[in-house]
Amino acid sequence: MQIRSHIARSLVELGIAAVVVVVVTLAVHGQLDPDATDLPGPAAAPPVVRGRVVDVLGMPVAGASVGLSVGDSDFGDVANVGVGDAAPMGGGHVVFTDDTGAFAQLTTAGCQWLVVSAEGFATQEVRVWSPSYEGDVMVVLRPGTVLRGRALMGATSAPVVGASVYPGLQRAERWQAAPLRQALLAPVATDAEGRFVLSGLEPGLYRPIVVGDGVYCEANTTLTLELTDNVGELPIDCAGTSGDLAGSGTFVAAVKRRVVVDDGKPCPGARVRLRSHLVATAVDVNAGEDGGVILANLLPSVYQAVIDCPGHRSRTVTQRLLPTLAAGNGEEDVVWQAGEIATKEIESGPTAAGAGSLHGRVRTRLGEPIGGLDVFIVGAGVVTDPQEPREVFDTTDGGGHFWVPLEPGVYEITVVHPIGGMADRGWLVGAGQWQVEVRANEQSEHDFELEGLVGEISGLVVGADGQPVGGVGGVGGVGVVTPIFVGYPRTARALQVHPQWQQPIDAMGRFSLRGLIPGDYDLRVEYSSGAVGFVHGVTTQDTVTIELEATGSLSGRLALADLRSTVGPRGDVTITANEWQRGLRRFAHIHQQWPSGGGEVMGGGKMGEESVAFVPTPVPWRFDNLPAGVWEITAESAEALGSLLATVDAGEHSRDLEVVMRSESDATPH
Repeated sequence: MQIRSHIARSLVELGIAAVVVVVVTLAVHGQLDPDATDLPGPAAAPPVVRGRVVDVLGMPVAGASVGLSVGDSDFGDVANVGVGDAAPMGGGHVVFTDDTGAFAQLTTAGCQWLVVSAEGFATQEVRVWSPSYEGDVMVVLRPGTVLRGRALMGATSAPVVGASVYPGLQRAERWQAAPLRQALLAPVATDAEGRFVLSGLEPGLYRPIVVGDGVYCEANTTLTLELTDNVGELPIDCAGTSGDLAGSGTFVAAVKRRVVVDDGKPCPGARVRLRSHLVATAVDVNAGEDGGVILANLLPSVYQAVIDCPGHRSRTVTQRLLPTLAAGNGEEDVVWQAGEIATKEIESGPTAAGAGSLHGRVRTRLGEPIGGLDVFIVGAGVVTDPQEPREVFDTTDGGGHFWVPLEPGVYEITVVHPIGGMADRGWLVGAGQWQVEVRANEQSEHDFELEGLVGEISGLVVGADGQPVGGVGGVGGVGVVTPIFVGYPRTARALQVHPQWQQPIDAMGRFSLRGLIPGDYDLRVEYSSGAVGFVHGVTTQDTVTIELEATGSLSGRLALADLRSTVGPRGDVTITANEWQRGLRRFAHIHQQWPSGGGEVMGGGKMGEESVAFVPTPVPWRFDNLPAGVWEITAESAEALGSLLATVDAGEHSRDLEVVMRSESDATPH
């Protein structure tokens, strides 16, 4: 759909403003000596991660929750953390910072995540290796935005009370950012008036989900949230869900599937792991003798299934499981049916003759395996599984291993750590790149050794007068600098967006980017006020000065083309300003129903015909602090779309620009 594609494309390159710094001091204890004898003695104490949470001004953040998420992939035990939670879903307990912002969290050995959450801030994950990691880590956290809403039962306006509301994060592609688990945060409950507040959300694309007793509904609008958004109250219409149900049970799934191998025979004992990024539901079951599995107690959502059959390759499939309402008897839970998880049955094993595979192991120069690294595989061959993209993504496990099925061909392998600023281990946590060949019916085995170098770029941000611009105030708001790696052209898209690499600009206009891949970068400076600056072709170890660009502004109004309807397009309108040459985006939202402030119904039509057109009152819009250039202004709602091109001149304000919106089904302009 054209409207959603515009929003999704805007999300990928959405500029992030305003940061909060969490300084986590990792002091890890209790490492076992591999050469120790078997003499009895006291049990080794579990490793402890100690740290302190502060804001961008260095002030401590008291009462922040620090949870633990264990595992190298999306199928690890994910902590279900929020302020005030007693315990996560798995992997450890939740602790809270004291008045000085300090905390101490028990961990387990291996690759894991600390999940830090505080009121008013976006929840952030900090990856650590225990017990082998030592040193200080500075992690950039973004201030959280808030989404308020109200769930009602349609025409009756009866509130949906006590229902669970999930954020419904619409994720970007996996290779464009480190994994985001915040959509798995514990849901909030609607109050006696059906209202809810989702706080601490990252900027992104959201479609909240309401799940209650016999109720399941989604918002009919997908919202793009920015840090500075104040979106008002999002109405969610749950009419047509509980009213059609004969029972009052919980809205859950009971789906039976069968695992087969490529020759159609069942796979007894196959393991099926199911997880959703939208709801906090996970299933891990084994198939019976007939290969059958029952996936129960699932909420309607988008699920990813990983199927492992002994002696065969793993397969990952994704399917959106939508509810089909069924009458209950008032005693049992309501059951909804779902389409096939795979196209036919869940298959395990090569699906094309002559396919090969790549098995890699990533290690340091000392031979230490590295878990939790992102692996991007790009090549001329076509991936065996047609559901997978040509650019394959994988993550190394705790032993540094990754494994993917591939057609024969030559591939480029790029290994990246998604988090910068963790260079204290003495080896590169950035990236490396290699070429490998995959042959038909063979498994290609390779070891990949990361370099021992770490790149760093430091610099100063100045205004048009040449004076330093601080990261707080000055130009209005908090500033960040983002490095965009351009060293590997073929995988530039995969490496372009790593939000964790963003660093704050201090009060003196200074910044420092550590733990980077040695190579060439473009740097982008952004402030929450909209001010930006760019510099191209910077090499690691350079010191640079970035001058903020002069800006102008645009303003105008929204209007509707004559539509043959008695009402105008309903729903919120998202207005986007795009400067395509440098990938700049600005967003504004109009959260009201048409007509806006009134309107008039006009009659008309050809002889012998009767037609009515709705002409709403024009709605004003404005964008300030736009860098000089050509901008496209796009207005999108659930039912209409319009756009225009406008030139922004430095220091100038262009007024009276009219964006005319037309229905998507109205292909011919009136």
